Amino acid sequence: MGTRVRPASIHDVPAAARLILAALSEESPWKAFFSPKAQSNSELVEKSEELLRSCLEPGPDKNWLVLVLELERSDIDRSRPSAPLIVSVAVWDLSAVGGWSHCHQSQAQEELHDDILHQAYLDGRGVRLGQHGPCIHLHVLATRPAYQRRGYGKALMSWGVDLAREKQAFIGVQSSSRAYILFSGLGFADLGPVLLPTETGGDELVIKAMRLDIPRHAMGVISLWRSLMRFLLP
Repeated sequence: MGTRVRPASIHDVPAAARLILAALSEESPWKAFFSPKAQSNSELVEKSEELLRSCLEPGPDKNWLVLVLELERSDIDRSRPSAPLIVSVAVWDLSAVGGWSHCHQSQAQEELHDDILHQAYLDGRGVRLGQHGPCIHLHVLATRPAYQRRGYGKALMSWGVDLAREKQAFIGVQSSSRAYILFSGLGFADLGPVLLPTETGGDELVIKAMRLDIPRHAMGVISLWRSLMRFLLP
C-alpha cells in the first residue's frame, strides 16, 4: 500500500481538523469533551481549522510541526483513483527547543486558554514535564478510527524522534489509556497522573504524563521502528 509521511500544508487543514475531532470523540477521556458528532459541529470544526491553520502560517519563530500520513486512494478503492487520503496527523510543539513552524496566537487559541480542559492540560504539562529539561511535546497524535491499529501513529512518531535526537531533547506527551499502551511499547516512562476535571463538575478524568529520553534509547525499539519505516515509506 502506498503511504507517505510529509509536513502538512494549508490545503490539508479541513481534512486534518475533522480527522482529529473524529478520533478524539471516540477515545476516553477526550470523548467526555467532544461529542460523537464533533466533526459535524460547524463551530467546533471552524475553531479547530483556525488552530491548525495558525500552526502552518510562516513566521520568524518556528514552534510547531504538523505532520500527516497519507494513503494512495487507489490502494483503498481501485475504482476511485483520486487525491491521497490523510489517515493520521501529529502536531508537535517545539517551542522549548526552537522549533519548525511558527504558530501565531489566534482568537481560537485565546478562547481555548480559558477552557477548563486546556488549562488542566497546561497545568499537568508544567508540573509533570516542565522539570526535565528541553522537551519536544507531542500535542496531538490522531488516526482516523477506521484506520487505527495499523502502525500509522508509530510511523509519525519516528519523525519526531529524529527531530528530538537532533535537538538533544526528550519527548513528552500526555496520554490516554489507549495510547498509553503504544507509548509504553516505544519506551516512554510514566511520570504520573494528570487530572482533567470535567466541565460539568463530575468525576475527574485521568491521563498520564510520559517521557521518552532519546539519547538513552538511540538504539532501542523506536530507533529500529524508524529504520524500518524509512525502508518501507518513500
